[in-house]
Amino acid sequence: MVTIHPLRILYYSEYTSVHTGSPRALIDLITNLDAQRFRASLMLPQEGELGKALKPFVRDIYIRKSVSLSTRSIPKFLASVSSFLFFYGRHKISLIHLNGIGWRESCLLAARVLKIPIILHLHNPYPENEIRGNFNLSLADRIIVVSESMRSNFKNHPRILEKIVPIYNGVDLKDFYPRESLVALSFHREERTFVIGFVGQISKRKGLDTLIMASPGIIAEYPNAVFVVAGADAVEEEGLTKEMQKMAARFGVSDYFTFLGKRQDVPQVMNAMDLLVVPSLAEPFGKVIIEAMACRKCVIASNVGGIPEIIRDGENGILVPPGDCKKLEQSILSIMRNDELRMRLAEAGYQTVKDRFSIEKVVEKTEDLYVELISQKKGNKGRSDVGQK
Repeated sequence: MVTIHPLRILYYSEYTSVHTGSPRALIDLITNLDAQRFRASLMLPQEGELGKALKPFVRDIYIRKSVSLSTRSIPKFLASVSSFLFFYGRHKISLIHLNGIGWRESCLLAARVLKIPIILHLHNPYPENEIRGNFNLSLADRIIVVSESMRSNFKNHPRILEKIVPIYNGVDLKDFYPRESLVALSFHREERTFVIGFVGQISKRKGLDTLIMASPGIIAEYPNAVFVVAGADAVEEEGLTKEMQKMAARFGVSDYFTFLGKRQDVPQVMNAMDLLVVPSLAEPFGKVIIEAMACRKCVIASNVGGIPEIIRDGENGILVPPGDCKKLEQSILSIMRNDELRMRLAEAGYQTVKDRFSIEKVVEKTEDLYVELISQKKGNKGRSDVGQK
């Protein structure tokens, strides 16, 4: 009888926050991994929220920094490579899953030397100057992108394109589902209040200003409307929430906007909404869309990036041109005027998530990729037991 040992997957994240799409997607993946087939370990450059969130689900958490190569750090880089060579051998790592792009990382060169498969998991598009000359992209065996639209990022790099594997983000239906919200609805003015929500980082890319500019026309027709904004300032965009609040005041709508800041109870917040608006100017995927759909909420979103791969306009949601506040206003009003339309789109969105974006489907595709790469590296020498179900 063949003994099946779990394959040891080492996840590496340069970020330790949990309030952006990238670490949240990593949490969803690791917490739903088949523990009988795979043993997850986590490597972080420092302690933080991500390690605390994943501690119950990983065998080991290592605090260790990778070193990027530069002309001034060659000795330090080589020492780090040597350290990782010893580390991988000691812990019998089967595969490295880097949650981001990196640049010239010692942890990846060490893995390449030992012929350990490398996956780069990219959650955002990258400018040409971050792609050209990036040897992490060359070292990787496969590059997971979160939408088909992200392929265009690499159109000038045919060797990288060959490694691209699109795997959408997923939603954990154990966390996101329709339910009575327990959030204190201090923003509800009366029984018929209509709650229009925005969930995500407060970033210029997320287009919150477009929603604010669209709001006066909505309020003029529906004075019972309120706008709920859940999210904190993005990194390097600190102070943007205050700018958005000042903008709402200039438009005379500040009394209709509630800024909740960073929330730990996003599913509860979403279930307090009647409509989610995602007015992004750029969006590689749009995880909040499938989360809202899982809560049976209607979604209006910009027709950019990977969003059209989720929303079919008029079938399971509504698409609007990015930055077009008038079109956004008209689309929101069309939903508010027609409860039957809102409920139909919400139900279709819910079915979309169940059919295409459940976390189980995402994890299964990722696990299959792990087994494929590890089998290839082992030379396919009759290794039918590798990661066997």
